[in-house]
Amino acid sequence: MNLDDIFEQKNDVAKAVLEELEKPLPLSLPLLASGNDELIGSMIADAIDKVGPDGVLSIDSSSFEITVDVEEGN
Repeated sequence: MNLDDIFEQKNDVAKAVLEELEKPLPLSLPLLASGNDELIGSMIADAIDKVGPDGVLSIDSSSFEITVDVEEGN
């Protein structure tokens, strides 16, 4: 293996990472935010869909009840 091979492999890895980052995050980000709880992650993903890209989500974890309240902005 020479320096050109290493440089080419580094570029391949960088391209693969960028391709993954450009993919939509249907459940990965919400799942991560929920501590890998699929039910909570799914609820967060649904809320993100409802509020849209300019919306804001606020999560309250002060109770044992699982609810999602969506407030639409102007």
